[in-house]
Amino acid sequence: MKNVKELAKTNVVILCILAVLVVMAVASPNYFSLATLTGLLSQISVYGIVACAMTMAIICGEFDLSVGSILPFSTLLFAGWMPALGVPLTSVLVVLMGLGLGAVNGFFVAVAKINAFIVTLATMVAIEGVMLTYCEGMPIPAINDVAKVIGKGAVGSISYITIIFFVCIAVTHFVLRRTVFGRNLFATGGSYDVAKFAGIPVRFTKFMVFVILGGSAALAGILLACRLQAGSPLYGQDVCMQTVAAAVLGGASLAGGRGSVLRTFWGMVFIGMLAQVFTYLNVYVYFQQLISGAVVVAVVIIDAFNSRRKAELAAGI
Repeated sequence: MKNVKELAKTNVVILCILAVLVVMAVASPNYFSLATLTGLLSQISVYGIVACAMTMAIICGEFDLSVGSILPFSTLLFAGWMPALGVPLTSVLVVLMGLGLGAVNGFFVAVAKINAFIVTLATMVAIEGVMLTYCEGMPIPAINDVAKVIGKGAVGSISYITIIFFVCIAVTHFVLRRTVFGRNLFATGGSYDVAKFAGIPVRFTKFMVFVILGGSAALAGILLACRLQAGSPLYGQDVCMQTVAAAVLGGASLAGGRGSVLRTFWGMVFIGMLAQVFTYLNVYVYFQQLISGAVVVAVVIIDAFNSRRKAELAAGI
């Protein structure tokens, strides 16, 4: 019985996915098709790229609110610069911009030791102000044949964006499980002071986490602009909430030291399936937001309870 309970606890996201599949088997059998699967993968791929980096940040004991502004700002810069500079150069410049903004966050969090919530909230608001000034609150078209191929092209039934997402998952998994940097992430998130005394470059580790997050948000913004053929200040504003929820659903702890990008993938699948189910069942759009918000709150509460329980067991309470 104890083993079953432990198995259920460590595979919550899989059980949630199975529950949704059972509901859809009864409510809408037409849901089960290849088109639904490929549509789901395409739907979660843009945010999934950010989720890979967010998983690394959460493992390290950090998170980044500013990705919710870096992503839409990247769509606007890509759309605005592309006609003059072309897709390749614009993409490089936008990614460099994201890396630079991530470096700013990383400096203030890792070096200046300011709380990540305060730093990334301030960055998010500042970027939002610059972004709205740049576009005057209006979307910018990004119509280009090369961008259209990137955004809507596919190999068979699998879109290029989904392939890029899978590559990001593979690279992140390799980094986390097979590299010194990955081990440093787990050590730093598990216990910052212990990792520091053990000689691990904790400041550099935290700094690089934010740099990677900024770059991934910029890349996601480029791909979203290619897919939608436009940049807008409204795109991707909920990316932080969804990626954090996916990581925690996949077993990552907001306290740090635990997580898996493969499980984060399943968390993204569950969140994407919820959106699909709401569409199939014609759930009112604002009620969808209520349910999605409730899922996030429930995930955070469960994580807080598990972290507290582990701390009590470690203390012998």
